[in-house]
Amino acid sequence: DGRHCIKCDQSCLSCSAAKEESCLSCPPDTRLHFENGGHGRCLQTSSCLQGYYLDNEKCHKCSDSCTSCVETKANCTSCHVDRRFLPLSLQNGEDGIQIGECVSSC
Repeated sequence: DGRHCIKCDQSCLSCSAAKEESCLSCPPDTRLHFENGGHGRCLQTSSCLQGYYLDNEKCHKCSDSCTSCVETKANCTSCHVDRRFLPLSLQNGEDGIQIGECVSSC
């Protein structure tokens, strides 16, 4: 009803619900891995997990067609097995990594 406080999951610093995937901010030495809806999980990792990219010290989910990406969710660096990697002409992500799109294999 909006008038009661909830206890966050122990992994969260602040949250929107009492579940571990409802974190809004994280304690030091953890990274917020955003899921859909603007909240996520706090994980003890120095970098983002595969399928996420780092932006403003937070990990955001890559596009559904990418297995990994950099800088934005659409800058794929690898694709799922049912997709083909289509390099974007003359575009490289951070550290010179080739970025592209993941397109249907058909």
